[in-house]
Amino acid sequence: MQTRSEPVNKICYQQLINYKFRANWVDRSWPAEDRDTPLAAYGIDQAKQLAEYVKLYQPSSIYSSPFQRCLQTAQPTSEALQLPIKVEPGEWFHENPPNKLPTLHPQPYHSNLRAKFSDIDASYHPVFFPNRHGESLDDLHERCKIAITNLIRREEIRGVSGAIVIFTHAASAIALGRGLLSDRTREIRAGCASCSELFDVHLQYARDGNDWKLAQNGYSGHLAQGEERHWDFSLSSREYEDGEAGTENADQGVWGLMPEARL
Repeated sequence: MQTRSEPVNKICYQQLINYKFRANWVDRSWPAEDRDTPLAAYGIDQAKQLAEYVKLYQPSSIYSSPFQRCLQTAQPTSEALQLPIKVEPGEWFHENPPNKLPTLHPQPYHSNLRAKFSDIDASYHPVFFPNRHGESLDDLHERCKIAITNLIRREEIRGVSGAIVIFTHAASAIALGRGLLSDRTREIRAGCASCSELFDVHLQYARDGNDWKLAQNGYSGHLAQGEERHWDFSLSSREYEDGEAGTENADQGVWGLMPEARL
């Protein structure tokens, strides 16, 4: 497979990657309330297989959710390409139940991530912080479309060109892809270690909002076992979700599109 040559200062290729096997999928003794589980050993092997595939595209930027399973997935790619990881919050949690005190869903971005992941770019500031009281599916789609649009434009303004790769969660990968495609019903595969690839078909022209096309849909050919544990929104049966215990009426701080990211 040949690497790609892209126009200067144009983000024209995206890879949306779902994280790998979580430890609590193979170790049932893992605490059920722990929402920041690491990868299982099998998932770490998948991350290494993935890095061999992704590095062929020579991406110019690597992004990851702050949850450790995503950062662990991104690490082999970061090390192979000698690129830092830009942390962008992005996990989807359902809205808090009505008629109960609001609670906050976890947001590991506010912890000392660099203590565990030295590859993180400490100078990077996120584009968008999700609402820690949770989101509806419509909220998720809207947030992801706004975030990816502003993220791409900010990278281009900073002089970044070529391809970017985003290590995220299944729901976010689907919603980000749909945001680029301007189609909230598009089926996007999201198996473990899968990679959906999108490209801009009008590389030399101004975008009109419908310029992105899906080149690979949840591709898993780089994995020894192929696609495993595909997830989509039909598998999400709950409507509401409690946040973390002890955060009743706590201030979540700033959220939404960051002022400095508005374009």
